[in-house]
Amino acid sequence: MTADVLPVLPLTEVSELLARCKVSPVELTHSCLGRIESANGQVNALVFVDPETAVVQATQAQQRYTLGRPFGLLDGLPIVVKDNIAVSGWPMTNGLAVQRTSSTDSDIVSRLRRQGMVILGSANMDEGALAADGVNPHHGRVMNPGYPGYASGGSSSGSAAAVAAGFCCAALGTDTLGSVRLPAAYCGLVGFKPSHGRLSTKGIISLLPELDAVGPITRSVADVVHLMTELGGWIVSIQQSPLGRLRWGVPDRFSEEELAVDVQVPFESALADLSAVVRPQSVTFRHWDPGTLRRSGLLLAEHHAACHWTDPASAYSARLKSMLQYGRGASADRLARAQTCVLESQSDLIGCFAEVDVILMPTAPQTAFASDTSAPVNQANYTALANAAGCPSISIPCRTPEGGRPAGLQLMSAPGSDEKLLAWALQVERLLADC
Repeated sequence: MTADVLPVLPLTEVSELLARCKVSPVELTHSCLGRIESANGQVNALVFVDPETAVVQATQAQQRYTLGRPFGLLDGLPIVVKDNIAVSGWPMTNGLAVQRTSSTDSDIVSRLRRQGMVILGSANMDEGALAADGVNPHHGRVMNPGYPGYASGGSSSGSAAAVAAGFCCAALGTDTLGSVRLPAAYCGLVGFKPSHGRLSTKGIISLLPELDAVGPITRSVADVVHLMTELGGWIVSIQQSPLGRLRWGVPDRFSEEELAVDVQVPFESALADLSAVVRPQSVTFRHWDPGTLRRSGLLLAEHHAACHWTDPASAYSARLKSMLQYGRGASADRLARAQTCVLESQSDLIGCFAEVDVILMPTAPQTAFASDTSAPVNQANYTALANAAGCPSISIPCRTPEGGRPAGLQLMSAPGSDEKLLAWALQVERLLADC
């Protein structure tokens, strides 16, 4: 196997090759850096790369493997992090026209270091994480590596594009209303948002703390499990979580939503593929209205950012200034109504978990949109619900027609049930792959 194909393999396969000394961390890192050097100019996934430090980290990992004492199954695997996640000594912009140098690592980066992961660089993102089109006015547009001319989504646009382009084995993004799962879906990848608080967000520039989460983007659910087992000490057991014993639910609100045909067909096909094991029931939400919740969450995020960000006005584009001004000027009554919408949606979803174990729905109402068109306003209509409820959610690629763009299948379960959700998602992924 040539080294240049290593970064496009699932993380679990590369980890096994490292463990068996079939490839070295230095070879793997040089392969990733080579891909970055040759293609990042076109993809624009990364805004900062530190090749010298990456090679040093890889060399240290290689020495540990030579001595038979690797830190664990992630030792020597290259990863990138979104540009709002602090890495000591690195510039961090949060997608703005300003650089600050981090003096300490964020908590999640400290975890990466303890596992020996090779941190290659920082990923491009939508400005302030307050958009989802992958067009940054200061750092440029992120392209979808697998689908030229189409957007990678956002706001963790560069994180998804970096994985899709083979710049790294995995990437970290942040998710306030769907910003990990949406770009993962558009790029044909897996994106996981943990339960609120399961992974520390200390050292990450906050957009809206009560909805924020940090999570991985990978090539497979197995890769997510591999990461969370090592990073978080999670125990994911398929044997304890057979799909046939579960109660599955599908919201009845899709008929009221503009669901694109190239999402509806793969979603219905996925349900059909799972029908031998999974027999979903329709679930009704009393209060959840997808568009209203998405708009409410955005208003609260705009208000929080306007009140807490301290960057100079020159750091913001005219568009972002307008959004922050809008949030700052929101009346107490409008903010209260937005908060009520979030809380009622939260109550709806958590209440549903008394009737079902897993909710299935599309990740986004559409597939990746053309990069030269305006981003659909309803992208986060289906993802925002998990943030409102603080529950875990994962997006898995659906099987699509030949030549079709990727569509995501989203699974959600009760807050705190992350390990169970990953075990169920593993089995769903395998069932869909066998069809």
